[in-house]
Amino acid sequence: ASVVRASLMGALTVLAQFWGRKSDGVQALLVSGALMVALNPLILLWDIGFQLSFLSTLGLLILLPRWEHIFAPLGPFAGEALSVTLSATVFTTPLILYDFARFSLISPLANIIFLPLVPFIMATSFFGLVVSFIFPPFSLLFTGLTWILTMLLTQGVHLFANIPFASVQVSEFSFWMLVLSYGLLALFLTVHKPRRGRGSVLCPVQASGSLSTVK
Repeated sequence: ASVVRASLMGALTVLAQFWGRKSDGVQALLVSGALMVALNPLILLWDIGFQLSFLSTLGLLILLPRWEHIFAPLGPFAGEALSVTLSATVFTTPLILYDFARFSLISPLANIIFLPLVPFIMATSFFGLVVSFIFPPFSLLFTGLTWILTMLLTQGVHLFANIPFASVQVSEFSFWMLVLSYGLLALFLTVHKPRRGRGSVLCPVQASGSLSTVK
């Protein structure tokens, strides 16, 4: 679901630029989500991947501009990774508590370390695909780099997930607590208007790269 959502958002952004219109990340997300639900209404209630992808992207679009300047002193990688992690975590934590009854304590640190690998994985896989049409043997260089980076990412996430007390079990988080959590979040965002960041559109790759929802 996250790949489909990111692809639709990317396509809508390109179409908006092609037609000379200003792109808006939240609008692109809402339209993408509406299209996916129209094709398969069941994902709205039963597809946890769609729900987490939608909420995490919404969190990035709304909260990331607020926090980027706060964590900027940590550096371009750590500051960006922490901003992305917290933005996605705020929006997805209530749903994770409701569906899985667990809360991750290690995700901020894991994101700071491993999230910077995601753009390189995307880039090497893209160039590997392009080069495979031009000179197939040379594409092995890029696909090999993709494999190495992907192994570092997946093994690193599994390693951190196996650390004792990396996550804690939550005894009970009812549906009404879920509704209350998002109601309070909506109220907070309504009272405290979001600040404008560097742009109104979030890169679909960045939006699908957060590891904060990895269990």
